[in-house]
Amino acid sequence: MFKDRLDLLHPVFVPLCNNLEKIEDVYMPSICAALTDYCKKYIQRAHMSESEMNDLALLRKKATELISCAENYCAIASLASLLFHLLEPKDFGLLERPILRLLSGPEHYRQIALNMMRAVLERNSSVFAGSIKYLRICMTDTEYCKHKKAEAMQMLANESNIKWIQRELEYWIRYYFPS
Repeated sequence: MFKDRLDLLHPVFVPLCNNLEKIEDVYMPSICAALTDYCKKYIQRAHMSESEMNDLALLRKKATELISCAENYCAIASLASLLFHLLEPKDFGLLERPILRLLSGPEHYRQIALNMMRAVLERNSSVFAGSIKYLRICMTDTEYCKHKKAEAMQMLANESNIKWIQRELEYWIRYYFPS
């Protein structure tokens, strides 16, 4: 958006956070991208003042409230991306439902969801442990999505779900690559 002029957000940061729910879905990706860049540049967690901590908490609260009721895939994806940068890895469970919702969307959003899922799993491997069934590989998935789903299954594999993963991959190989 305006990466070199993020300082313009200083005076409107708190009002923008307070009015996040009033922003139309079509503008949400640009606003969330600007807020994410702003937080990355101006709010260093190690050296935060009390007012910065309050601002960050406000943004996290508003984005969390908004993502739970968002209906538009574009808004969900942009809010999930913002929250990924705002949350501590231990709180990534808040992203599970929105990311799984994106998996049921159009192809572009499935790709975004799978990339987010990988990023979340790299920092907190327990988040999607109970949601592995959403990674079923479908005939309509692109090669990219099939690969990313198999990758996510590998990251989620443990003793309790390995049989399910094995059956899913065997079925996929037999069905899509008959000999």
